[in-house]
Amino acid sequence: MSKIDGIIKKIKEQKIGASTKKVLLVEGIDDELAFGAFLRKWSSNWEQYWVLASAGKKQHVLEILKEESEWLGVVDRDEWDDVKIAEKKQEIPNLLVLPRFCIENYLILPEEIWPALPESKRHRIENGLERLNQNIDIHLTQWINHAAVWAVINPLWEGLRGLGFKESLLELDTSNDFEKIDRILNEWHQYIEPNQLLDKLNIKRQEINASEPLQQLKKYIHGKYFFKTVIYPVLVSYIGNIKESEVKRQLFNLQSTPDDLIFIWEKMALRNE
Repeated sequence: MSKIDGIIKKIKEQKIGASTKKVLLVEGIDDELAFGAFLRKWSSNWEQYWVLASAGKKQHVLEILKEESEWLGVVDRDEWDDVKIAEKKQEIPNLLVLPRFCIENYLILPEEIWPALPESKRHRIENGLERLNQNIDIHLTQWINHAAVWAVINPLWEGLRGLGFKESLLELDTSNDFEKIDRILNEWHQYIEPNQLLDKLNIKRQEINASEPLQQLKKYIHGKYFFKTVIYPVLVSYIGNIKESEVKRQLFNLQSTPDDLIFIWEKMALRNE
């Protein structure tokens, strides 16, 4: 049994059972935590019709959705652009893509997380929301640069694999065909040519800089790393030393359900009640 088959079997046995419930599949534990909190606030009876399950990672979600056409799956946007998202949704009709970089990008907007902090703590911090904004703004430039690098460099591995790296040179016939070896190596070289990558980096950096700070925090900046490195230490200075996982749980549970996720609840045919 393949790993994917094993995940599907476990979900069917442990979560669906004899019921006719459908599955909302997400990537990981944090996604399951977030969507569980958002669903409870959106619809009090959602569990009558759906189960929520995590597949472990993005690729698993994509592969499972191809096998289970009645299930819905949500994956992080990550560095996918609109063209890539359209291609993936064409290939996998039951795929939904977060409008933000990843689920932690729902934990880094000051206007969303400030009201979710304990009221007793907020009242003790003078100009709290303004101060939180300032604490975030001072980090934006370096994180914009990180976002540009991530968007250009992270997909290189997938692209190289698409060009046959490295197995295409390891076949017996190819290893004796020096013209073919030369052609393949040149294809790899052109794909990772430094000047070309630097041009892409500059274009992506300009694109991110041209967007509003709100969009930078939603769509481009790596929310998981930004939360851990910037937001969590700031919040701990406000509310005391609490585990990162507990801060995430509290924020997901106490913040309002984001408006940009309504398309998912509509796809699930869940009414707001």
